[in-house]
Amino acid sequence: MSFYTSLTGLNSATAQLAVTSNNIANVGTSGFKRSRADFGDIFSTSPLQKSSSNIGQGVSLKQVSQEFSQGNISTSGNSLDLAITGDGFFPLKTPDGLQDIYTRNGSFTLNDQNNVVNSTGQRLMAASVDSSGKADLTDLNALTIPPKTSGEAVETTQIQLGLNLPADSAVITADFDRTNPSTYNKSTALTVYDSGGNGYLATVYYAKTQNASQDQTPPSSKWQTYFFVGDTQVKPALQQATDKVGGALFVNKYGDVLPKSDPRVIPSSGTTEMFSLDQLTDVRRSSPATAVGAALNTTTSTVYFNGVLAESINTAANPPTAVPMQANKALNFSIKVDGAPATAQAISYTTKAGDETPDVLARNLEIAINNVLGSLDDTQDNTATADVNEFRKNARFGITVAFDPDTARFSIASGSTGDSSSIEVVSPNADAAKFLGLSGTGLKVDASPTDAVRGKPSEPAVLRGETMTINTTKTITTSSANKDFFVSVDGYAFKVELPFPTPYTNIDSFAKALQDSINAKTDPATGRKVSGVSVSFDPKTKQLVFTTGTTGENSAIQVTGSADWGLANTEMQFGSTSEWKKLTQFTENGALQFVKNGVQTEDATGLSTQTEWWPVYLDRGELSFD
Repeated sequence: MSFYTSLTGLNSATAQLAVTSNNIANVGTSGFKRSRADFGDIFSTSPLQKSSSNIGQGVSLKQVSQEFSQGNISTSGNSLDLAITGDGFFPLKTPDGLQDIYTRNGSFTLNDQNNVVNSTGQRLMAASVDSSGKADLTDLNALTIPPKTSGEAVETTQIQLGLNLPADSAVITADFDRTNPSTYNKSTALTVYDSGGNGYLATVYYAKTQNASQDQTPPSSKWQTYFFVGDTQVKPALQQATDKVGGALFVNKYGDVLPKSDPRVIPSSGTTEMFSLDQLTDVRRSSPATAVGAALNTTTSTVYFNGVLAESINTAANPPTAVPMQANKALNFSIKVDGAPATAQAISYTTKAGDETPDVLARNLEIAINNVLGSLDDTQDNTATADVNEFRKNARFGITVAFDPDTARFSIASGSTGDSSSIEVVSPNADAAKFLGLSGTGLKVDASPTDAVRGKPSEPAVLRGETMTINTTKTITTSSANKDFFVSVDGYAFKVELPFPTPYTNIDSFAKALQDSINAKTDPATGRKVSGVSVSFDPKTKQLVFTTGTTGENSAIQVTGSADWGLANTEMQFGSTSEWKKLTQFTENGALQFVKNGVQTEDATGLSTQTEWWPVYLDRGELSFD
């Protein structure tokens, strides 16, 4: 038995030597994975024996396993030889196409059919690739390389790169220098070819120029790229900005950026001014058309001295003395805003005590103008659109009068904002010309026909009630339980009480009665009439809709009342002042830039004068990520 035990050891040693010899013999075999001999102890026991007292019976070869760990990769000189880094196998197909084989041996050649095959003629299988570069591993076909033919060299025209730019990279402000790695965040290299098939090393450098922040709309990070072929820098092509689905973007004079697919966009043609998407940063608040009077002389015998309006100034006195403007001065002039009314409306205001202070006079004059214009009938212009009529109506409310002590000038501003607003002040009498600085020939500020100057119309405050609980298809009747309404308009709060019981033939006539009652109110503190509030009914949602006649952030409205009218849980609603972006034409080396047929130029020949939408471009070589 001892002899047999010793013999198992010799046999195992022989097996170990055989495995090692095989590994050594295949040291030059491509793709070979070394083997390892695994041994186990032999011992024999019976159920009645104690294992602790048994003597082993030797050793046996359990298995010969292959090690699939990554081996060394070396260059063979054969352009068809391949190697796999990491896990995986080359898929092969036998010459008859009936059997699938997998190997790590990457030694390949071409057969007579130009198929890539191994030494035994088994064909290498390759996955098909779609237009986006995605491989379909379920569709494998024999890899075929067509024979090389002279004259087929094609120069590189397009490059497709896939890479990750680290989101946490630091912004670099230093001037780019390709020899200084601290002036860029990342680089990548590739080979490009000329028409003769000659290869050149191309390098792309990436420098982060902006981090995304909440202050941006939309937030985006930006990278600047620099492309070199050899030592020669390639100037990037002019690239029109696009939306997420690839639609070309255009910009109007207010800085609104919309894709070409939007029906409001009418693409320009011919030569146009060049605008950069990155330069749309000059955000401005929309403003009204404002007529500014002449300066009131503060040093001679005139009307403004030491903060008061004066009949005359005794300049010979030491110090000079003034005779303040007296009450009961009739200030008469006519005004027209945004084309409504059709003819200038006469304004007459008689001064009272306190009006010698310019700010007080401005406030009282403002109330007088709004009360006159607000009392005009809402006559619709049949030639205008509904939006234009609403704009003209809103323009009559919210007229503002101000006095600037630094320039000693009164100004009168339209109640509407934007380039469509206009104001005209004409026919002042002598006192209006004297104390307000109104010119005898009148002041007129028209809308700008081409350039954006004052922006876009601002929005009124709009309050929508909840769904009404009563039947709105029949006669509407007020009662003691639902007759009261509590209203706040532009800071003036009051109560409206409709007569009861009063039947209304329909919900629209009820809304008109409520509207008239609201607009009939006058603020006892200032004497200003409410005017301009509209009340309508939305039949789709069964809601009452309240809209102020004024616009902008100072506009506000709240109406509470019975749940019958859907007004039990309303909240104050506010208007908004529109914002716009001032366009700045792109310049390069101090020269204005234009675009003609997609090419950047300094030549303005053939510049389109009818353009309302301009193509907007990215900075050359810039990458932007939202």
